[in-house]
Amino acid sequence: MSRWFSTALVKTIMTMKLLKKARAWLIGAGVLGGLTVYVMFVRSHWMPAPSDSLERYVCPDQKTIIYYRHHANTLRIETPAGIRVGSMHYDQIEWGDYEIAAAVLGLQPPSNIKYGDLHVLRLGGGQLNDAECRTQALPS
Repeated sequence: MSRWFSTALVKTIMTMKLLKKARAWLIGAGVLGGLTVYVMFVRSHWMPAPSDSLERYVCPDQKTIIYYRHHANTLRIETPAGIRVGSMHYDQIEWGDYEIAAAVLGLQPPSNIKYGDLHVLRLGGGQLNDAECRTQALPS
């Protein structure tokens, strides 16, 4: 019985040594594979960079264009009279001096965004109150 026990003990010890070596090789291969994926996709620009561009929304009058990206902190509005950039604070639009923004744009600018998704932007306040501006591709 002691011979069987000693043989089983030797086999167990040898198996544990092999598992430790195999585990080290598996960890090394995983690190090497992760670095390879990182270099190939992220550093080599195979993975597209996130877009910082603003979406273009055209309002019902077809002359007022709003550039906005959800969760961004800026909004740009263009009218035939001029261009003004506002900053977003939650759903409120801060124009700095509201009277100057109105004079530059030629209309009372909106004060908030009531609803927005990738296709529709519903504005609140100013002359564009309840206006639904829709995305439209840039003219070529």
